[in-house]
Amino acid sequence: MKFNLLHIGKTGGSSLKRILQAKQAEIAATGHEVLPYGHGTNMRMLKSSGGQVIFFIRHPVRRFVSSFNSRLREGKPTYHSPWSAAEASAFGLFKEPDALASALNADDLAMRTAAELAMHSIQHVREPMMWWVGSQKRLERNLGRVLFIGAQETYDADCQALLRKLGVNDDLPELDEKQKHIAPSGLSTTLSGRSQANLEKWYADDIKLYEWCLSIREAINATPPREIMPSKMQKESKGLKHRHRKKRAAEQRNGSASG
Repeated sequence: MKFNLLHIGKTGGSSLKRILQAKQAEIAATGHEVLPYGHGTNMRMLKSSGGQVIFFIRHPVRRFVSSFNSRLREGKPTYHSPWSAAEASAFGLFKEPDALASALNADDLAMRTAAELAMHSIQHVREPMMWWVGSQKRLERNLGRVLFIGAQETYDADCQALLRKLGVNDDLPELDEKQKHIAPSGLSTTLSGRSQANLEKWYADDIKLYEWCLSIREAINATPPREIMPSKMQKESKGLKHRHRKKRAAEQRNGSASG
């Protein structure tokens, strides 16, 4: 069976891709295939391709801190993705995650406006997890398309659980800090109570989604894989079934009339 790996920014996707790559031969031997996607692909885009999806989540407030610091250093040392003009402006004003989060309810209108603009400009900070998987209601309607939900907070254990669900040995390959895309030491990760409250308000819908995913993921992860056909094939299959039912109904009517 084919599965799709969604890469929600700052949830451990880079490391997971390397783990699955190292296990590729083992996974293929089971008859499975995991297709990794980049940050620009979400669950809705994959509807036409078929296959269940895999994704990891992270508490939105901690994800904000990780996102801010990752873009502050332009993705280094693992990557080098230069700032956009809007990001350069944002980091010119806000040097630490707490400074940006605290300014979201600043008394000064210009500072508050600048903070809001920065939140909409910095990559990963600006994209909620809902962009990848939809709202709670949408995801609830599409739970049959979900193979596995992992959490960054229990990363290694969840990676091992995913490997077991794929039918392979759960030994994790050794990755160095660069391969894991771990942030260098020395970056500020502390948030004040004010900043914490501001971010909880800003990411309120994403926090609800995160908590709901935590509540249902045990059941999802324990459910055996299932084949998901591409949407075009689903429509064709439904069309064939509909035509078959109409044909049977017509035959039954003709049989009753001749009798």
